[in-house]
Amino acid sequence: MKNSWYAATHGNSARFFAPGTIHVDTGTILSATVIDRRQTNRERRTDNRAPFVAAVRSVPLLAGRDELALALDLSSSGMRLRRVATPKRHDAPRVRLEFELPDGQGPIVVQGELLFDRTDGTFVASGVRFVELGTEEALRIATYVAQSETLTS
Repeated sequence: MKNSWYAATHGNSARFFAPGTIHVDTGTILSATVIDRRQTNRERRTDNRAPFVAAVRSVPLLAGRDELALALDLSSSGMRLRRVATPKRHDAPRVRLEFELPDGQGPIVVQGELLFDRTDGTFVASGVRFVELGTEEALRIATYVAQSETLTS
């Protein structure tokens, strides 16, 4: 018997196995917890994020149907959204987002790439990375995030 770490590092598996045992001759896992790294809550963002609650209009670029979402936080590279789960959801990886910052300068319109959708009861949490952001909009977002950091510090 060897621990499951051995199986994960020396086998052909892309998964991490929490401590357990594996039968060396057959390679059968006798007891282990399988953790898919894509499902862990490890923080992957490198940019600072700021709390940001605002209505966001989301339009899938392929489907074209408007959806309303609630922004939960904002960074210079993207935002996290929460929306009502719907039975038929678009599969478009790109969306157009429209939202307003509390700076009085009008709406920001940006294209983003949908990174994930996670169901949370009757809601879906979505992560969006900005892919087409103008210089002026990027500066406005960076200013908002920096001001939020000074307020929460």
